[in-house]
Amino acid sequence: MATMDDDEISAAVVGELTPYAVPLIPEEPNPDWPTWYADDARAVLASANTLAGCPSSR
Repeated sequence: MATMDDDEISAAVVGELTPYAVPLIPEEPNPDWPTWYADDARAVLASANTLAGCPSSR
């Protein structure tokens, strides 16, 4: 996997580079998560297909 040093990352960022600092809240496994992930995957793929000019697949 390719890595980037701080200078390369800064050169690729528009605006100020700020850390992504969101608290991590551990949770017990949720049986609904696979469905949520599948729904999100379909939405992302549909968007990517639209941007690429591909017909939507169902």
